[in-house]
Amino acid sequence: MGYQMSSKVILAATDVVFANSALVNTQKVVEITKPDTQTSNMHEIIIHNPSEVTDLTLKCFNVETEGDAYITSVIVPKKATTTGTVMDTYSIFIEGLFRGTDVKLVISNNTALGAAEGFTAKVKVREVA
Repeated sequence: MGYQMSSKVILAATDVVFANSALVNTQKVVEITKPDTQTSNMHEIIIHNPSEVTDLTLKCFNVETEGDAYITSVIVPKKATTTGTVMDTYSIFIEGLFRGTDVKLVISNNTALGAAEGFTAKVKVREVA
């Protein structure tokens, strides 16, 4: 049996701004408070990377009193067009977010940006039931 998309948005589309001339591996942190109720341990992270210059790295952590517990990371490719289809938004399914704690997403650029290459990525999270 497959998953169906829940209508429960955990994090609405949130801007992640990378300034002009940002150094490689400039980290942006998005903190998400654990929802009061959940019907599933599966979540979808949707990330929009409009940059034609850099891939992004997305790291996911559960926030623990002992420190941030690493869950997983993924590379989000830079914007590309293949046979007329623009690919700049990606969907990642992750099980195990919010295991009793809040979540921290760390998003970084994999290439240094030039003087006019700043951009705004977007990230959102929803529950998958």
